[in-house]
Amino acid sequence: PALMGAPDKAVNDNFVANVLPVHFQNFERLLGDASFFAGGGITVADLTMFDVLNNFAFNLFPCIKQEYPKLVAFYDQIAARPNISTYMASEKYTSLMAFPSLEESHNH
Repeated sequence: PALMGAPDKAVNDNFVANVLPVHFQNFERLLGDASFFAGGGITVADLTMFDVLNNFAFNLFPCIKQEYPKLVAFYDQIAARPNISTYMASEKYTSLMAFPSLEESHNH
């Protein structure tokens, strides 16, 4: 419902308070002090995680960034890659339907 234009505050509150922490704490644990999730270089796993963070977490609930510094550093590192940063600044990317912040319907 949240992505279909009908955010539900109770659902959003539960998602941020109970769902995201379980998964994001595990993701931070899996990343550890490494730069990438699977080995010494970027893989499809890293690009998938970047997409999840970009579209289903940080854009929807920007306030959660402060709670997951390793994931933010990972995200920033991927976003800064030349081809990705060029694509994200392009009209092709910016004209896509963006998932809006849901923080208006969630008080974090």
